[in-house]
Amino acid sequence: MMPTTGGQPALDMRPARDDDALRLVLEDASMGRWEGPRDLLTSTGADWDRRLFRLQVLAEAGARLRFADTWAKAEPRSPHALALLANVQALRAMIAGQSGGRSLMEEAWATCRTALGVWPDDVAPLLVMLALLRTVNGHVVLPVGGQ
Repeated sequence: MMPTTGGQPALDMRPARDDDALRLVLEDASMGRWEGPRDLLTSTGADWDRRLFRLQVLAEAGARLRFADTWAKAEPRSPHALALLANVQALRAMIAGQSGGRSLMEEAWATCRTALGVWPDDVAPLLVMLALLRTVNGHVVLPVGGQ
């Protein structure tokens, strides 16, 4: 159960929970450094539970910062950079809502497809795609041709 303050959800001051490595990486990311997220996600490998948790926490920070974008430009074939960027783009699209989120959703979808092309076994882009499909009041958000 989420803690509340006056009936409202309380701000989560420790999104990394007990993941000390993630907490340190978030500090780096808040200063625009993407090398920490790269090393962390690389070392996480195919530990899917931990990978998904770390991607979600990093994406929350990345939605308002640019470290994920910078990393994906520096290493455009990194499955970790692409998975994080897809999570960030999807979150930004959801924040933007229906009025401004459509093009952001399409970008996130394309990034997911690229990420899956680099590391087909990664489940993270598939979860982002599912979230995108559920986002727009039942309207399926697929590029032309259903790809």
